[in-house]
Order: sequence, then C-alpha cells, then structure tokens
Amino acid sequence: MLWNVLWPLGPLKTPTATRILYLFPSADFNAPLQGYLQEIDLSKAGGDECPEYECLSYTWGEPPQASEPFYSIVINLRKVAIRENLFQALKRLRLQSYPRMLWIDALSIRQDDLLEKAQQVQMISKIFHQAIRLLVWLGEHADGSEMLFSDEAFIAVANANRKELMAASDSTTVEESLGEMMTVWAKFASRPYWWRTWIVQEIACGRDPLVHCGPDSAEWGSLAGTQMEVKKLHQRIERSHTGYAKFDSTATSSFDNGLRLFIRLGASRAARSGEGNFMGTIGLAAVGTKCSDRRDKIYALLGLTADENVRERLKVDYSISVSELAFRVLEIVGESGHRPTCAGLIRSVLGLDQSETLDFIEKLRNVNETHYEDTMEYLQRGVRNGVDALGNPLRDS
Repeated sequence: MLWNVLWPLGPLKTPTATRILYLFPSADFNAPLQGYLQEIDLSKAGGDECPEYECLSYTWGEPPQASEPFYSIVINLRKVAIRENLFQALKRLRLQSYPRMLWIDALSIRQDDLLEKAQQVQMISKIFHQAIRLLVWLGEHADGSEMLFSDEAFIAVANANRKELMAASDSTTVEESLGEMMTVWAKFASRPYWWRTWIVQEIACGRDPLVHCGPDSAEWGSLAGTQMEVKKLHQRIERSHTGYAKFDSTATSSFDNGLRLFIRLGASRAARSGEGNFMGTIGLAAVGTKCSDRRDKIYALLGLTADENVRERLKVDYSISVSELAFRVLEIVGESGHRPTCAGLIRSVLGLDQSETLDFIEKLRNVNETHYEDTMEYLQRGVRNGVDALGNPLRDS
C-alpha cells in the first residue's frame, strides 16, 4: 500500500490515538467501497473524540500478482489498494442504512511508518478491548462450511447427544451426518486465519466475538458449543462400537487439532487478566502459529501477559533484529526464570537460525559472560547438534 502517494493523513497527534474507518453504507452489494478515516483518542472513550467502534480480525492473505484483479476502497476521496480478503470482508460487513465504524490494522496504521506501527502494536490489546465488538472474518464459504452456521445442524447433534439410546434406524443416519460434520469442521479449522499468531491476542482481548463466513455469522460461544457437541457425540458412538470404522481417521485427527485450537483460544480469553508468566504465554500461544514478521511472535502476545515488568520494559521496536529481540526478552524474563530454558524457548519461538543464534550468544557474552555461562553453553550445544529447544532442526542461515 503506497501511503506516501495515496494517503493524505499526517501522523497521529497523541500517544493514545488511533484511526477508525467510517465505512459508508450501501444497499447495493456490488457498489464500490467508500469511507473515510478519522483519528480518535482512546483515552476519551464515550465522547465525540472516541465514538464506539468495532475491531476486525482477519488474515491479510498474499499480495496480489500483477496479473490479478485490483481491489480498492475510496477513503477520504482517494482510491486505496487493499487485498482481496479485506475487500470481501468489507463488502459483507457493510451495512445498508448507516455507516459502520471499524478499526482495521491495514488501514488504521501507517504500515510504512515503523515508529507509528510500533506504538500502535504496543497498545493493540487496548484497541481491541475498548471496541464494542470483535468481528472475525473467515472468508467466503467453502467445503460445506455453511453447515457450521446452521441452527438445524447444532440442534440435530445436540438432540442426538440427549437421546439415552439411539434406535438402529437412527444410528446410521446420525453417524453419517456426524462424519460429514467432522470433515467440514476439520477443513474449517485448517483455514489460514486460525493459525495466525495475532489472533490469539485479538480473540482474547476482543469483546463478544462474532464469527463471519460469507453471508452468515455466529457467536463465538455458539460455534465452540457446536464443536463440543460434535466431539461428545463422536466419543459416544465410538464407545458404543457402532460405526467406529466409518469415521475417517485423517478427518478425526484434524477435527481434534481444531478442537484443541478452539480450547486454546478460549483459554486465552479466560486468562487474559489472570495469572501466568510471559514465557508460559508465548509457549502456549506462539509455537505452531504463523506471522509474516517473526518478531510478532513476541509482540503479538504482549497484551496477554499479566506481568507488569514485561509490559513496562519490553517495547515494540521493528528496527531491531530478531537476535536483539531474543536478547531483550531474555534479559527481562531471565530474572525470574531458568535462563537456559527461557533462552531455548525464545530461540524456538523466534525461529533463530544458526547465525542468529550465534549472534544471540555473542550479545549475552558481551553483557555478562559469567552470568549467562550456562545459557550460552545450552545454546551452543543446540548449534552443534543443529536443533532447537523443541528438537526441531535449526533454520539455515
């Protein structure tokens, strides 16, 4: 996105400011997207300087190729390029009669201004928590996902669970429907959105998440409840030994992975303001997730920690290297934890390659070689063996 060419907005006026998009209404689904960006001050919630708004949680998707269609929105009378997934989301979320106020990272933050980006990321948990609702965009329907947003599907599974005994004539139908639903769930949970590092904090901090897929929407609790009912029925049928072989093992495994993902995200919501150290947070949330910038494996989770020491001392800075970030994190969390273990987890989460790991070790040596002697030996052993703390091969330099 070419902010310097397309964007008429200047820098934010205060440290507590951000921008929201006023998305203009239209009764015509195919009408061009239009709106304007307005600066708001989060410290003045409820007043004219900070009206109510919603936050959008989505995945950016790949940048378009030259041969692909150009997607845009007219903002403040200027045409701005956006990616396809955001274009689809705004088309679906646009209201017919009145504007919708949205905070959207790609538009609300000047992405080419590293100082503004760092400042906004530092306060991202506040931005999401202060919004009146979190809107989750999963993309258009695919692979039968319409079923997951159907009240009839949930009622059918719930009713089957409530039956003390299923008649033989009913069991085959229930098992076939259940197998289909598990397959649909498995594909739904494999969508790129669910594996973004950022969504852990967004789901945890956002209020009343409403999940959108195509023209349909469902409350977060409703979707999670449907998934739990499916799992309960699956376990019940397996215990009864009826139709055990009818369930595809790959789909079952993928469904279980998706269920664990929903449980993890639900736990992050419950524990947002609770106990837990920062290393435990990133160990639970960052491993196995994806982000375009490895530094966000740390920055994307700052809003989840209850450790004020981490919140105060670890500042978002996109000008530093990943090895420098690893060093800064260890300096803070190593004061209260086992340094070698913390260093190994940090290396794994940030995906340091051998060269970056050696740079990490050198930074420790320059500060206090004796203080970090055990930690450096632990990291050097990993370099010699070519594996990280989780046993994964180190990235090539």
